[in-house]
Amino acid sequence: MTGLSLVSPGMSGKRANAFSPLKTKLEAGQDVNIFVNGDSTAWADFSPYFLFPKMLGDEYNATVVMRRWAEYDGVAGTWTGPKDYAAPVTLRSGTSQTINVYLAAIPEKVAGTIFDGTRKANAIDAIPTPDVCITHHGHNMFSYPTIAGSTGIGFYSNGIG
Repeated sequence: MTGLSLVSPGMSGKRANAFSPLKTKLEAGQDVNIFVNGDSTAWADFSPYFLFPKMLGDEYNATVVMRRWAEYDGVAGTWTGPKDYAAPVTLRSGTSQTINVYLAAIPEKVAGTIFDGTRKANAIDAIPTPDVCITHHGHNMFSYPTIAGSTGIGFYSNGIG
């Protein structure tokens, strides 16, 4: 412990962050939308993006509905499914609001893959405005090319300038 604080003197410890709009709506009993752009580490049934919304559902007694990108066939290990979300699956039933999860995960692909011309209309444009967007990618971002032959790391650094 360094003794440093990110909170200014006289302020409470509660600060706005990327999850604040989501939490505010949950506390008000409103439905929320979570968008996750992920790879294989986000795609699996035991990933944090199945567990995190269920935890939120437990805390707020909310129904949790998952829509996972259907392109990847986990049994065959191929990308031959429809370029769309699979039918919604209820992960948890509650009596309050609904937590909608749009899991746009494509194993072995880089973060920009979901935004290409063959996927964007269904993956991004057709869903409700998210209350929080999460990008969860691992080693693929360092080893696979993206647009114009840049490396995966360029996906992030180009946005920074």
